[in-house]
Amino acid sequence: MDAPRELWLDHAVVHETSESYQNHVIEGLEAPEDVDPPFRFRRTQATKSRKYALFVATAKHLSKQKMLDFQPFFLFPIISALGYLNEDARKMTKWMSTVANKNMPLGRDDGIPMGVMRNRYKVQVRNALCFGLLVATL
Repeated sequence: MDAPRELWLDHAVVHETSESYQNHVIEGLEAPEDVDPPFRFRRTQATKSRKYALFVATAKHLSKQKMLDFQPFFLFPIISALGYLNEDARKMTKWMSTVANKNMPLGRDDGIPMGVMRNRYKVQVRNALCFGLLVATL
């Protein structure tokens, strides 16, 4: 309680329909689904990991030494132009849903069951991310 978790993230958008990605995207779509991570995310994830490696290590060290009054956790969500999410983007949307679920009032006046509201929120977050991506690419 005295050291709440904080989400630190740096997102990216991969335009996999660009010419430089086309052959790899076609190969990835033809490959089995258990191949991870897809090419469209691999390069961007590696860049983010290299860029923030020292920062993440320093923040984790300071957190272990109790020098921070919070616990940072790091995600690098990547969303493709076709609407695919990498694992960190899925974790981010799950975290957003968890926080929203904890803050939803237990009693509702409109008669909609809590489970329905939670599922609607999860779907609407994903739709909002994809819509934001669509608007950003125009």
